[in-house]
Amino acid sequence: MKILGRPILIGPSRKSFIGKILNLEPQERISGTISACILAAKNGAKMLRVHDVKAVKQALTLLNAIEAGR
Repeated sequence: MKILGRPILIGPSRKSFIGKILNLEPQERISGTISACILAAKNGAKMLRVHDVKAVKQALTLLNAIEAGR
């Protein structure tokens, strides 16, 4: 993603690819959404469009703390 030289927006929230992989209904896909968001952020995504803002924010805060050695 970084090679494009532009900010990237990712919107994986409750998407069907998560449901197909995990065999889950949309309301049960939060763990898949969080996983996709973490992967996207690690690969340079600058914006995330999600339904479960608080849960994704907590996961990214934890990721940043772990990476910073806190």
